[in-house]
Amino acid sequence: MTKSIARTFLLLIACSLAACIGPRPSVMPATTVPFLVVDEESGFPVPGANAYVFYEGPNGEKETRGPFVADEAGRGLISLKKEVFWITWSEAYFAGGYLRRVVVQASGYENGGFNEGFDHGAIDKLGSLTFQLTPFRNRYGGVIVKSQVQDGDVYILELQIVDGPRAGEHYRLRVVNPSGQPGEYVGNKYYLRQSIESIEAEIMRFGYDAVSFDNVLRRGFPDEPFRP
Repeated sequence: MTKSIARTFLLLIACSLAACIGPRPSVMPATTVPFLVVDEESGFPVPGANAYVFYEGPNGEKETRGPFVADEAGRGLISLKKEVFWITWSEAYFAGGYLRRVVVQASGYENGGFNEGFDHGAIDKLGSLTFQLTPFRNRYGGVIVKSQVQDGDVYILELQIVDGPRAGEHYRLRVVNPSGQPGEYVGNKYYLRQSIESIEAEIMRFGYDAVSFDNVLRRGFPDEPFRP
């Protein structure tokens, strides 16, 4: 009798453990939501804008759906079918499973979007989405990457500043999380998202060894005039 109870108890423990460590579904609901894209400054619609939905997993996985294209009036429709991604029990418990994020892109504009995060179903609750995109402005100067050296996770970029208040200067910038592959930046033109003084103050204030590439530099048109 005692052995029978012990076997039953062990079986229950085994089943419980299997339930905990087995795969779990991370369910992304079917979603249909209209959206509108407008210029933040003028309020006019942005035709041809592309909306993408990213499903982002707990270990850096990323699934992309789209593009969902805005018409001439800046209006479009995001339409997603129900999808299931399988994750471990610990990922479901600690990381919350897959998360959804909307990114909107249009020529001549900074990216916009909406991050649903852990508020699962927030996109559906809103019923419709309006994205206000900021036009590109060369406010701090353009730079050309003259060379690039990798030091672990840090990329050391030698920049030539071509216009703006520090035009003609050369500047060495240490960045992390670059948007492309090593070597892709050399010879390309980018635009500063903030002043050199602001970047240096941020590095001093927080003791950074390097700054995020996407926080300080952006792509753009090759001939954007300097307009502070």
